[in-house]
Amino acid sequence: MMNWLFKISLQDIQEDSYEEGKSDNPCICCGKNIKNPTYFVHLLTSGELISSDGDMEDSQGLFPIGNACKNKLPNNFYFKSC
Repeated sequence: MMNWLFKISLQDIQEDSYEEGKSDNPCICCGKNIKNPTYFVHLLTSGELISSDGDMEDSQGLFPIGNACKNKLPNNFYFKSC
């Protein structure tokens, strides 16, 4: 069985007002603090989000995303924490 993977450039969805290093659990899209991270996106070294939470060679891992920002993505691009 073949799995289709789709990619979205983080630059295309990251807000211009993003301020890095302002919180302990920043949303990867807007930089606002997330008190209890529930949703995550999978970021590749290429700077793209991918529609899989499985292990990949060029993965940077899973990063938190806030509720408002996750709603801007197709539902197969964010994953709920266990």
